[in-house]
Amino acid sequence: MALSDLPGAARSAQAVAAVLRENCGMDSRVTEVIDPEGPTEVLAAVQTAIDASEGGVVLFYFIGHGLVGPGRQLYLATSGTSSADDTVHAVPYDQVGKRLGEAAASTVVVLDCCFSGLAQAAPQESYREVITSARPEGSFLLASATHYAASFAPAGAEHTLFSGELLRLLTEGDPGGPAWFSLLDLYRILDHRFQGSAARPHSDGVGRASDLVLAHNPGRLVRDAALEPVPEQGGGPCPYPGMRPFLPEQHHLFFGREELTHSLVSRVTTEPYAGSGAAAPR
Repeated sequence: MALSDLPGAARSAQAVAAVLRENCGMDSRVTEVIDPEGPTEVLAAVQTAIDASEGGVVLFYFIGHGLVGPGRQLYLATSGTSSADDTVHAVPYDQVGKRLGEAAASTVVVLDCCFSGLAQAAPQESYREVITSARPEGSFLLASATHYAASFAPAGAEHTLFSGELLRLLTEGDPGGPAWFSLLDLYRILDHRFQGSAARPHSDGVGRASDLVLAHNPGRLVRDAALEPVPEQGGGPCPYPGMRPFLPEQHHLFFGREELTHSLVSRVTTEPYAGSGAAAPR
């Protein structure tokens, strides 16, 4: 089956690049690869970004068709990909992930494509080797869909559904959001905005990369710059999410109850119930 045209993908990619430069302070460090002919061009651009990162942060953002290939692995279509079965001319996401996983930098991946939830934030085997030195912040994935779900590009719309909403968030902001958007903030707000829609975003993280601050919230009701200094990346944002629940990728923040938990488990499994002569079940 031939792949449908996605005119909104190129427009979205160009708009995202502009926002990263202007709103996120990335300036000349953003490289656009529009309609690459094959995987070599994409992987070369990824490697160039890694080489230039100097141990900082590498961001990989893809907008286009996602394919499920051999081994139910995710592939990213290029302009040379002729059909949904043509993974020969597509980029194996595994190859992108391995390069990012071995980089001496924190890595962020944003995927706006079908089946993007199949991706992982970083290869676990690569991450274990560098967790203590090369990549102190870890890796983070923000995907437009969960597992085998589809992503959408509404007919006639200027941008794809997911990237269009992310662009609005970064340019218009969120009145009730924090002064500065971390990657995890973006996921939380987008997930809330997409409730009840045809697609829901997905996130995955290793380490503290989800705490990386991306941009100022231009729509925040309180805008006193003197009261809202740029947070230091090393210290990270406030670890308390308020009324929002902790997410799995925040396990590094929610800890410290091990001793109490073990004590409670021990008491209910080894001691008699109060007020009864029966022993607690094992």
